[in-house]
Amino acid sequence: MENPTISSRRESYVVKTIAPLGVQGSPNVVSSPLRNSIIDNEQKKKKWHVNGMGSVIYKDHDGFTLMKQIQMGIRTTVSQVQEKKDKEVTISDINNVLKLDFPKKGSLYTPFHQYPPFKFYDYAPLAFRQLRDRFGIKLQHYLISLCHEQSLSILGTPGKSGSLFFFSADMQYIIKTITKAESKFLRKILSNYYNHVMTNPSTLITRFYGLYSIKPQDGRNVRFIVMNNVFDTNVYVEERYDLKGSTVGRTLSEKEKSKQETFIFKDNDFLDKKRKIHVAKQVRDKLMDQLKRDCSWLESVKIMDYSLLLGVHKVTDEDMANMTVSDTNSLVDDSASGPLPPEDNHAKVASTSSTIGNSTLLSNLFRNTEATSMEASPLSKHFHGSKLNEFQKFFGGLPSVEVDGRREIYFVGIIDLLQQWDSRKQLENLWKGSIHWGDKKNISAVSPKLYASRFLQFVEKSFD
Repeated sequence: MENPTISSRRESYVVKTIAPLGVQGSPNVVSSPLRNSIIDNEQKKKKWHVNGMGSVIYKDHDGFTLMKQIQMGIRTTVSQVQEKKDKEVTISDINNVLKLDFPKKGSLYTPFHQYPPFKFYDYAPLAFRQLRDRFGIKLQHYLISLCHEQSLSILGTPGKSGSLFFFSADMQYIIKTITKAESKFLRKILSNYYNHVMTNPSTLITRFYGLYSIKPQDGRNVRFIVMNNVFDTNVYVEERYDLKGSTVGRTLSEKEKSKQETFIFKDNDFLDKKRKIHVAKQVRDKLMDQLKRDCSWLESVKIMDYSLLLGVHKVTDEDMANMTVSDTNSLVDDSASGPLPPEDNHAKVASTSSTIGNSTLLSNLFRNTEATSMEASPLSKHFHGSKLNEFQKFFGGLPSVEVDGRREIYFVGIIDLLQQWDSRKQLENLWKGSIHWGDKKNISAVSPKLYASRFLQFVEKSFD
């Protein structure tokens, strides 16, 4: 596809569609029994991945039926749009919704199943299929990761949104429940999002891979998105931060700690720890350049309250001794400085243990990091995730420079993109501004322009 941006030409490609915002139902509310079962199943947790989170959903879990409906819906609808691979995406495609009924007895398009009947909606399926292609995700891998017999895991939100998070077993994908308003907003900005992502292959904003909705016969709509996991890596992420550039109320409380399986610290915690990001100047400049482009786009569509999700892996002496990479002579340059190539760049990892091969020591991978470009990293073909960008070359992250004889790997991404600067946030700005009058510029709820500027300043100051 020579021009990856949205075409203004309007045409339809699916036969069975419904009107763009035609899904009826209540806001996204997940039943309390499902939430309670998250706690009840704590004893059944299974660490299937070094960064695994949440509780594995077994048959007696209240979320088991919802998980199976999600998997069945994705498997059926995603497979149906693959034959339109080379079609140019139009505004009509952005607005299209593929609707399928899933009766228990099955139909011409859907399988027989043992769960309650439900309707499944796949929003803008062609646009999301091409976004997945852009990031090197093949249909087979997408379906295996999300719909494999190995169950998803479920995690209640560590924040205030009330969302539920499902993780694929390989931790590459996250399924997040969203509200009706968030679903509508994403569809409203989808053409802008599509154009930005297609023209910025190393973007740090969340990679959305699909937008869906389930309407059980006797239940409420459950709307959800499939997106990338910033911590899609086989090394353990010891420290995690959610950074907004705001300091008012931005400390991880004891109450929040009691709810979080893995602590996600905030801006004041980052400052109190005197945390710094130690990367080479060339890497820092590239990262800030991409962040500025991403923030400019977020400002243009009036989005605020997003965060930089930062993860840190501390490279130990044991890592340096045990982690090795094989077949380095066969590795190729995966530079993302230009448009991503059409070939799939998935790489395979033999195991999740600390040993990956048996030829070149990890110490060689960090050699000359201070002076050379990120594109030269030989680890690029050993990262198991989707098509790499410039900031995912070392086990899915960024290598640090050496500080006091130690190294780190950083994982970064901009998350929480669906909060618009609406009347509710403007009222919050007035209310919190009156309470914190002397510090009103540091409250979270500020205009998109101020938010972007403050966010970028905070990140820039975080570099050593």
